Amino acid sequence: MSINSAFLDYFRQEFFLDNEIEFEAFTKSLLRPLKKTMRINTNKQPLDTFMSNKTAVGWKFGKTPNGHVFHVDREDTSIALGSNPEHLRGDFYIQELSASMSVWLMSEGQVHTEPFHILEMASSPGGKTTQIAEHYPNAFIFANEFNKERIVPLLENIERMGLTNIAVTNMNGVQFRDLPNRFDLVLLDAPCSWEGIGYKAAESLKYWNIKNVKTIARLQKKLLHAGLVALKPGGTLVYSTCTLNHIENEEVLASAKEEFGDQIEITFSKRFWPHTEIAGGFFVAKIEKKFTETVSEEVSKGYRPNTDISLLEDRSLGMVEDALERLGTNLPHNTQLYRYKNDILLTRFTSDINSLLKELYIIRFGMRIGRIEGNNFEPLPPLGVHFEHTKLLKYEIAKEELKEFLRWLSVPVTLEHAWLIQVYWNGAPLGFGNIQKGVLQSGLPKYMFWK
Repeated sequence: MSINSAFLDYFRQEFFLDNEIEFEAFTKSLLRPLKKTMRINTNKQPLDTFMSNKTAVGWKFGKTPNGHVFHVDREDTSIALGSNPEHLRGDFYIQELSASMSVWLMSEGQVHTEPFHILEMASSPGGKTTQIAEHYPNAFIFANEFNKERIVPLLENIERMGLTNIAVTNMNGVQFRDLPNRFDLVLLDAPCSWEGIGYKAAESLKYWNIKNVKTIARLQKKLLHAGLVALKPGGTLVYSTCTLNHIENEEVLASAKEEFGDQIEITFSKRFWPHTEIAGGFFVAKIEKKFTETVSEEVSKGYRPNTDISLLEDRSLGMVEDALERLGTNLPHNTQLYRYKNDILLTRFTSDINSLLKELYIIRFGMRIGRIEGNNFEPLPPLGVHFEHTKLLKYEIAKEELKEFLRWLSVPVTLEHAWLIQVYWNGAPLGFGNIQKGVLQSGLPKYMFWK
């Protein structure tokens, strides 16, 4: 696919006027396929444990500037990386290297244990959301996504990675200006013109035009203003785009600096060129908030809360606890159970979560682990993927049975009957199943379907 001549003219003039050789290297890199990179989910197991287990079966890992992200090669590629059972149960996330750098830089490559409240203003499909949860495991993360259609993959990835400390909202990001001084950290991975991801979205380069770039930049400026207002004094906002032009990057930052002056400080910025980083094109900046009062928004307006979400108490709590006892389930000590209609939600404890529930309309909260049907608790698939159940029959599935199980096909077994079992793969839970007349049936989540 061709690259728009207006795009080529803009970048030659803005960045490569005196270096035609580098300009050619840049343009050739834009559509070049990238080597696969994956981020290991350190909330499930340590880096060394995962890498040791997979190295033993022929995986090779190459280091990158992000200490949790690796290039990966495999001797056996008959199973696509995304269909690998460890991927399906959330042991790793397939994430492009440059896209992983905004959270890596926000956390300075460290794991932080503070109970922060973190806002991600444009979250789907959830790569950065779930990455935040790895670097801030005790935080509570508010993952906002404006486009309703994009919420489904966001929810699936949160659930696949086994996370209980994320609440999902569906708001126009500009509305966060009405919640001043509320969040310890903010990530704005802004909607952009996609110049840096031509390797997977070539149409962004074919149909590029400066008018569209300037239109998007106006939205980015509004979102950045809202994020800075919502950020607590002393907090950090990370601004990132998967685009490379000045208009959506430096000019957006300059607009914020002009508006807020010395009340903010841009402490870092970097453009990730695809021809030098051998990765997708990307831009990241860090902004520290200095001021102690908002510029124009003085009082939090808040938004209509979701009154269908409430702390699980009394008889319903006893019913769920009894059911989990029968399964032999040990939930993490720092979690609470909530109810959304008939769904039971397992949520990371945070001291003022109830006040947060009153401020925002939250459409998903924590992880769904079960459902109350009449007087019974029905376990839902995530409970079988992410927790061990000591009183259930365990079945270690064989490699030759795996494909059928992940496609929800019948698997003949020598066992006769079990209404609920836990299926294991390589010594770790893969999900629920049941056995009827010598046939194992899958009880996996739909996102675990083997394509």
